[in-house]
Amino acid sequence: MLSRHIYFPCIVEKISRYYSNYFKGNLNDPTNNINLNNLWFEYESIPLKWHYPIGVLYDLYTSSLSTSSSHLPWQIIVHLSKFPESELIRFPDIECIESHYMTT
Repeated sequence: MLSRHIYFPCIVEKISRYYSNYFKGNLNDPTNNINLNNLWFEYESIPLKWHYPIGVLYDLYTSSLSTSSSHLPWQIIVHLSKFPESELIRFPDIECIESHYMTT
């Protein structure tokens, strides 16, 4: 469960730890690494912008639905490759994100 006011980059470490369990089998394989620079999120084929809080994104993309409770938990796709350069900007390191959060 995530808070509505948090940003996706703030949970990247959790995601990395979760998926690393699936990659532990062959750590010597260079294709078996999680590249956090390529990580991005999608909902209903729409890449989600990292610089909006999760709650804002949820409201934005589910507000037209008849009942939002039927879309809980919010099912998004976490991509580990094929970053959509033309649609999203890559997020900086977590310190920049935290600084951005503290000033907004």
